[in-house]
Amino acid sequence: MIVTLIVTFIASAFIAALLYMLFNNVVTIGSKKRYSGSLEVAKGVSSYLMELMDDDKLCSYTDCSKTNQPIQLGSYSSFGNYNATATLIKRIDLNNKGEGVVYSVEVIVRNQKIPSEHSVIDFVYRVY
Repeated sequence: MIVTLIVTFIASAFIAALLYMLFNNVVTIGSKKRYSGSLEVAKGVSSYLMELMDDDKLCSYTDCSKTNQPIQLGSYSSFGNYNATATLIKRIDLNNKGEGVVYSVEVIVRNQKIPSEHSVIDFVYRVY
């Protein structure tokens, strides 16, 4: 009877451990999926901003003469469950040296349902 009790306890502990690992794996997979979704949105917004920089139109959406200025994204600020914000950290004009313009930008995308889950892309882009 004691052996049966010990075997039952070991089997119960094993099943509890399997259920714990299964639950944690499901939570982790969901978190990774939401993060990859927000990261894709951030990449898309970054590509849009790079096109504006290439066409020299970014300063129409923000004040390029100041640092840490928000960029007006318009319809590109909301994608499904995600909200995007962008900030022009700094713009450096190197045209007097014939080297173009350098932009430093930060893009943040947050999940509306779970605001603590977000992705951040900081990039520096040079236009000749």
